[in-house]
Amino acid sequence: MSLTNKKIVIIGASSGIGFALAKQLSTQGADVIAVSRHADSALAKKIGKKTVAYTLDLNNKDQVNGFIKQILHIDHLVFTAAPRIASQQLDALDFKLVAELFEVKVFSPLRLIQGLLPVLSKSGSILFTSGLLSRKAIAGTLAKAMGNGAIESLTKTLAKELAPIRVNTVSPGITDTDVYGKEGSKARVEFIEKTKRSSLLNHVANPQHLADGYQYLLENSAVTGTVLDIEGGALL
Repeated sequence: MSLTNKKIVIIGASSGIGFALAKQLSTQGADVIAVSRHADSALAKKIGKKTVAYTLDLNNKDQVNGFIKQILHIDHLVFTAAPRIASQQLDALDFKLVAELFEVKVFSPLRLIQGLLPVLSKSGSILFTSGLLSRKAIAGTLAKAMGNGAIESLTKTLAKELAPIRVNTVSPGITDTDVYGKEGSKARVEFIEKTKRSSLLNHVANPQHLADGYQYLLENSAVTGTVLDIEGGALL
């Protein structure tokens, strides 16, 4: 299925995976609606000439409702946004931060889907982002594990409820983005090099690797209810 001239909303398009995907789809002729807390005309220009940028804070329900009212038609809806929270074990777990994570990753996306269903193409799709922590137990990652697990569970349920609209999820492993520091920073370089040495593939995925996976799920009309792992074998 060609994505040329398809209207694709990408939530979290200002950096990392979301930006890479937006730019890739734009160069292939898609009409990208780039959504971020930091969206502006400069972001739209960086992504491509057919791009429109919207500022939206997923924690702000009024902004979410306002965004829904502005959208008249879309073919695909992609969620890549996620809050950055520190690792915490149960004895020190900050439930306010957990609530923020669920608001951004689960509740606000569901509100957006609910509001945009009337204008979402029946031949289109919804695409979430989870992460390997949903199925790889690591102490201190309880909040992230719960959030990612919730996404993967609702993917399958929504695939049945919303059919023939397709619903899928990409589950990234460690990806070389600014989550680990500014590009070229000592901390980021050292972390990525350490991760490479323990990787089965001797390298770490970058946003482009992930963008290719997202595009596959957007284009393939025979795939729904699927979680696509792009984690270099880290779950083995």
